[in-house]
Amino acid sequence: MEKHTYNLEKLKRLLNFPFRLKEIGWMPEHVYIHRQTLINRIFVCLTFNFKAGGISEVNGRLVHSSGKDRLGIIWPGTVLQTIQAREHDEIFFTYDASCAEAFRNLGLNSMDGIRITKSVENIIEEIRLELKPPRHGGPSRPVGDPAVYRASD
Repeated sequence: MEKHTYNLEKLKRLLNFPFRLKEIGWMPEHVYIHRQTLINRIFVCLTFNFKAGGISEVNGRLVHSSGKDRLGIIWPGTVLQTIQAREHDEIFFTYDASCAEAFRNLGLNSMDGIRITKSVENIIEEIRLELKPPRHGGPSRPVGDPAVYRASD
């Protein structure tokens, strides 16, 4: 499966509410090894279909992957170090670091524990399909359209 990442920073938007989305991506069978990676923006990550357990250091604290589907936020300033990588599928959204206080003011300090219900699975599938590039000629929606479409719901 192909990975797709779309940088939306320079696209004209109909909506910037509640926060201006910088980037959206779909990464099937994703494995990434962090080596003291300093996060410089907000990542909202939906991870699922784990193939094996993983171990990381997050800000110097050892974290074992539960292997459960989850929706989480990685904050700017977080330092990640992979000890044991794990394969998973991921849909992510990034926002400018300047949105962090607004995220927290809305109670979005953590999204751990959010269950992936059937309706959430349907939204994930819809987003994933919207992120696929067209495989035929002819008119198609502009690259920024998935974000505008989701944001307008």
